[in-house]
Amino acid sequence: MSFELHTDFKSLPKLLETSNSVFLMHNKSPFYWVIQIPKAENLKDIYELEIGHYQKVMEEAYMLQGALMIEYKADKLNFAALGNMTPQLHLHHVVRFKDDEAWPKPIWGNFKELEYSVEEQFQRQSKLQALLHRIFA
Repeated sequence: MSFELHTDFKSLPKLLETSNSVFLMHNKSPFYWVIQIPKAENLKDIYELEIGHYQKVMEEAYMLQGALMIEYKADKLNFAALGNMTPQLHLHHVVRFKDDEAWPKPIWGNFKELEYSVEEQFQRQSKLQALLHRIFA
C-alpha cells in the first residue's frame, strides 16, 4: 500500500516532501500555518507510528518549529495533532503573535478564513518553501 494524502489535504499547497513527511500550507489562514503529514498509511494518532519513524517525524517538527520562530520572530508556536475532522495523522505548526486576532485563545474557531490573491498566496507559499528547503536540504 502506498502513502496517499486524505482528500481534505489535496487542495492545500505542498511546501516540501521528505522521506518521512509531507509539508503543506494552510492557505486560508491569517497565520503562518504548516501542516506536517507523516508518511504512514491509515494512522490517526501519533502513538501509532513505528518508534523510529516517530523519532524522525519529531526531529523534523523540532527543526521546523525552531526555524519558524526565528524566521517570523513569533511570540509563540502552537503545535497540535487533533485529527477530529480529518482522520489522517497530521501535525499543525502555527506561528502566533500577541497581536493576532485569536490571541491568547487557541486558533481553532477563533479566526476568519481569508481569500488571498494569487500574488499574496504565492509570496506566503514561496517564503515558507524557502524556509523548509533551507532546513531540510
